[in-house]
Amino acid sequence: MSKESILFDSSNLTLGLKDALHVPIVVVQCDELLHGGEWVRFVDAESNRVIKCDQDESHGFVNPYDTPFDNKPFIMFLNPDMTGPVRHEFDIKHKERETLEEELERQREEDPNCAECWQIENGKIIRW
Repeated sequence: MSKESILFDSSNLTLGLKDALHVPIVVVQCDELLHGGEWVRFVDAESNRVIKCDQDESHGFVNPYDTPFDNKPFIMFLNPDMTGPVRHEFDIKHKERETLEEELERQREEDPNCAECWQIENGKIIRW
């Protein structure tokens, strides 16, 4: 079993196996009080600011080994689908703004009674 597959298939692990993993992290800030392990998502294209959210809409979680934060920089662990190959330098995947704007226009055309209810937030089209 390759080391890469350990993360995705833990059915054949050997007890006592020791290794280290590269985990993508980014230093971010949040305006609300957070605790280690809470799910968060980006609210800006620069990937600097986050808000608390449910797991299914998260981009990662607050460093579980740290103490609560309130508008101070902290380490966020990124979800596996948020990056390409993990090295010491990596890109965070955000949908292209042009593509999002095209999707936004389509949504507004399909829902003309509430066209202004739709907007782009954190790389997603959302309805308010």
